[in-house]
Amino acid sequence: LPSKSHETKNDSQNFESSQQIKESLALLDREKCRAITKVTQTRVQSDFRESSRRIDEESKRAERRGIVEESQSDNSPKRLKTESKWNALLLDNKTPLGLQNDIEKQKCECISLVKEKNSVISLLEDFLRQKDETYVKALSLY
Repeated sequence: LPSKSHETKNDSQNFESSQQIKESLALLDREKCRAITKVTQTRVQSDFRESSRRIDEESKRAERRGIVEESQSDNSPKRLKTESKWNALLLDNKTPLGLQNDIEKQKCECISLVKEKNSVISLLEDFLRQKDETYVKALSLY
């Protein structure tokens, strides 16, 4: 027969074991809760950064669209005026020298239009270059 002291010792060990199990489970629950909170905070911060990036990107896109539309609206009347002059040049000029002078004037107007278009193109290329650099930097982070 087992002695009473042996049973008491066994009960004491069982009690200590169950206490340690309870404490360990409580610690695991607290750590799990902290980890879930950290993951949630990280996701919220990441979502906020992405949302801000998208808003910024949309405003830049709208700015570029505005530049192109403004260029089109500014240059459309000039372009139509220049195009309409070509027919008039051919019909109105009776002398080759007069035609040559008018053609030179037309060329100057065309060069002016091309310069304006090229400046818009340069601006859009700069935007594209900046976007490429941002993309490369983002890739290097990951």
